[in-house]
Amino acid sequence: MRPTVPLLVAWAFLAPGRLPAAPAALLNEVAPEETAPGSDWIEMYVASGPLDLSGWQVHEKSDPVKTFPGTDFTLPSGAFLLLHFKSSEEDEIPSEDRNGNGAVDLYSADSGLTGTSNAVSLRDRDGKMADAVVYSDGSSWTSSQQEAFDLAVASGVWTGTLGGGAENGFRDSVLVPGGIGPGNSIGRRKEAGKGDAASGKDAWRFFKLDQTPGRKNPAARECPPGSGPVQAVLTEAAPSIPRSSGGDFIELWTAAEGDLCGLRLYEGGTLVKTFPSVRANSGPFGRHVLVHAGEGSLAGTRDETLLSGDKNGDGVVDLFSDETSPGLTGSAFNTLTLTDPEGKILDFISYSRPDGLFSSDHRGSYDAAVRAGIWQPSCENEEADCYPAGSVPWENSPNLSMSRKAGPAGSPEIVFPGSAAIWAVGPQSPGRGYGSPSLPQEEILKVTQSPFSPVGDGAYREAVIAFRAPEKSLVDIGIYDSRGRKVRSLLESHPMEASGTGSVAWDGRDSSGSIAPVGLYIVNVEIRRSGGDRSSGRKTVVLGRKL
Repeated sequence: MRPTVPLLVAWAFLAPGRLPAAPAALLNEVAPEETAPGSDWIEMYVASGPLDLSGWQVHEKSDPVKTFPGTDFTLPSGAFLLLHFKSSEEDEIPSEDRNGNGAVDLYSADSGLTGTSNAVSLRDRDGKMADAVVYSDGSSWTSSQQEAFDLAVASGVWTGTLGGGAENGFRDSVLVPGGIGPGNSIGRRKEAGKGDAASGKDAWRFFKLDQTPGRKNPAARECPPGSGPVQAVLTEAAPSIPRSSGGDFIELWTAAEGDLCGLRLYEGGTLVKTFPSVRANSGPFGRHVLVHAGEGSLAGTRDETLLSGDKNGDGVVDLFSDETSPGLTGSAFNTLTLTDPEGKILDFISYSRPDGLFSSDHRGSYDAAVRAGIWQPSCENEEADCYPAGSVPWENSPNLSMSRKAGPAGSPEIVFPGSAAIWAVGPQSPGRGYGSPSLPQEEILKVTQSPFSPVGDGAYREAVIAFRAPEKSLVDIGIYDSRGRKVRSLLESHPMEASGTGSVAWDGRDSSGSIAPVGLYIVNVEIRRSGGDRSSGRKTVVLGRKL
């Protein structure tokens, strides 16, 4: 039976609305999903000493997983402790450092920490909670998790709503969709040693491949005042492009000017990118952000920012993957999640083959997006085939991408909860427009975002050209000037395996890459069916500039 005394003690000693004094010892970093040859670990820090930790305990939810040595265990201010799981090795005493890591190493035979939803607490010898951290991957919230969460809140060492259930629990936890993962950790935002005893999810952050056991936590990426919240949505994903052809990419669109600092992009439970400080819709940049997921960037040195400027002159914010082995999975199934700096889900897409068997990480990401009101349908408590059925159909094509369909006035279709219905598979257009706008059945061609200015002094930087074609057909789209001279070919013999719509953008440049003169241009589409029949259509587009 689980002990109930600590819960009674917590309610007894803490008056409503009154917080305890700043703790003298803190939890500082947690790594709950380590794999062999290592093991899970918890880092603690003495914020104010000397402090006698004899008889103190570390709890996982309500269960004690380690009791500190009973005598002679006094540590000075600034001392680090490391609790290693799955080990019967003898504890170090404060005066020794057998492995030379600078920390006092403690060991527990416990098999390790739960990596989904969990609560870890540090308690003094009287059972009083000194510190706690609550984390979750958004996949489950059990009664034991709720009990541990409520105790931490009642003890004044965590910020949240008592008895709020899963919805509030996920909101008030350190949320890492898909799980923390091996090699990663969560830790306090400020470097230990600066007296930061704040409680709650805002005091913690996720460290991707940046663990610091027994040392100060890495400095957080500081965002300037005025950063966020930014209305940003995913508008295109191309997960199957060979690196020789430029590599995978993910496109975002921003509704208004705003700093993207701290936004996070996940593939399943893997962090692909933490965004630097850069303002979209400002200076040289337009509304689009392009994450080159197939190309890495050492410490973000390739990222475009306001300081670096628009290096390639395309008006798009170009960012590069933080992963050591960049690239997206496009072969069977995947999920992409965009969150704000605090872990709130802003947008999501799931794509899959019809027979895709979703992993637990990807199911967790999908379910978290559904609970956040960002995606549908719900697949919790459904058969496994619900997940691929609720995803954008994808067959691992290196020549195509998935694009959010176009909405009114040249903006993407923004509907929440989203679904596979607002996405279309078609030609790739990184940094240029969206998927196909709605086309009446009798129309084969439509132009939106006209007039436009390729230098960015108008409402749009490119025109979006949508087309409709039958299955097993080839599509040619070209731009001509008013005298009938060909300016540029946008599509040549583009294959349409299935009937439907597609889109391509014109950025105002001719076949040599130079910006075309201001004027009226003609968009011509020709569709060649497999039986030899042809159909064609024409529309006009205006390329303009401010005088």
